[in-house]
Amino acid sequence: MKATPDGGWGWMVVLATFMSCFLSAGSGYAFGVLYVAFLGAFGKSKAETAWIAGINAIVSVVTSSYGVALSKRFGHRKIVMAGGVLASAGVCTSAFTTQLHQVYITFGVITGIGMGLSYVPCIDVLGLYFDTRFSIACGLAMAGTGAGQFVLSVVTQALEDKYGWRGTLLILSGIFLHLCLAGAVLRPLPVHEPRAIYTAVNNETTSTARALDSVCSSSTADIDTSKVKNEELTEMSDESATRHERNEKSYRRCLAFAKLYCLNIYDLPLFKKPVFVALVIICVGQSLAIATIQVHIVRRARDFHISDAESAYLPAVMGLAQIIGRPLFGTLGNQKKLTPNVPFALALFLVGISMIVSTYTRTLAGQLVFVAIMGACVGGSVVCVAIVVKYFLGSEKLGHALSLLVHLLGICTLLFAPFGGWIRDVSNTYDGTFWMAGVAVLLSSALALVLPLVD
Repeated sequence: MKATPDGGWGWMVVLATFMSCFLSAGSGYAFGVLYVAFLGAFGKSKAETAWIAGINAIVSVVTSSYGVALSKRFGHRKIVMAGGVLASAGVCTSAFTTQLHQVYITFGVITGIGMGLSYVPCIDVLGLYFDTRFSIACGLAMAGTGAGQFVLSVVTQALEDKYGWRGTLLILSGIFLHLCLAGAVLRPLPVHEPRAIYTAVNNETTSTARALDSVCSSSTADIDTSKVKNEELTEMSDESATRHERNEKSYRRCLAFAKLYCLNIYDLPLFKKPVFVALVIICVGQSLAIATIQVHIVRRARDFHISDAESAYLPAVMGLAQIIGRPLFGTLGNQKKLTPNVPFALALFLVGISMIVSTYTRTLAGQLVFVAIMGACVGGSVVCVAIVVKYFLGSEKLGHALSLLVHLLGICTLLFAPFGGWIRDVSNTYDGTFWMAGVAVLLSSALALVLPLVD
């Protein structure tokens, strides 16, 4: 296997990944703007309408594992371009819906599948193009998340004011087709590493499946021979023996398929590695912070008697801060004197401290400072996840490990967001919610610092 280019066309791959992150993250904030329009158009409750975003999120994170496996089999370019077509088609058909359940399918399921096929595979291919500069490349590429958060929320609001929600969706569908352009840039390396990696991952499972087929075939052959040699067996016993062997063969095939599925789609043997289990625990705390910030930061600002118009600045400032924070922590992760887990721990530590301190800064200025620090550090911690995974597990496991962690982040976010709201309803304040998230992230920071000891 040839050395990674660490530059050259790899910077175009960075640009393509930036575009993927821009659109993937931006779609969530674009929906935030369209949420009010959907409420008026379909006349449903807020909870029912909010399920559009929930379905989109869970479908996206579940599909990401399949996107990685398909990319390693058929190439990253084809899968990302297919994801772009699906994402655009889902947004486009949403413009012609007349019932809310139709939007569940179009924007929730179809667009969610497209996003899942586009996001993680783009980051996975970065590991093939970069080695020593992977941290910097990953930081620059994932800065697209903050840019998308800021730009698409503003653009979607402007389009909705001028063209209405149906016209806005049609325009957004054209914008999402740029994922196809991003996919076209993902030129495979001359050594065809995606297919080689896929073959290496599946070698053990394929040989197992063949061995099982051989055993089953030989067993069947033995049965046929025994029939010829032992003509005294009754017809009923022959049928019983054949049926039993056929059932056993089917059972063994199912076991082989299950093993193949676990290795290629989810790569569950990763959980045998202590460092990956530690990363899972760290990401639970990280997702608790992300869920709290994304869902409750604006609502808490209103509890602090900050106006609706001023509260709307908070997500935009957070997005701008991520544009700075992601490349910054990516650069820190590339320092030779530091292992990548150190900036990862630093980012999580700053997130935890700022979440706790923010409960005492109840003015607009204090909240703006808080979301700026939070945006930079949360964005930096997300970048560090990819860097740490590649450092401890290698490029071959990057895609599968990231997709599993994205699964975890998505599921935990869906669970923790309503839990934080429940704490607020019980205590009539968000202080307990933010303290809980802050402490959880501080514990994750301590574990991130000792990752080399766990490995």
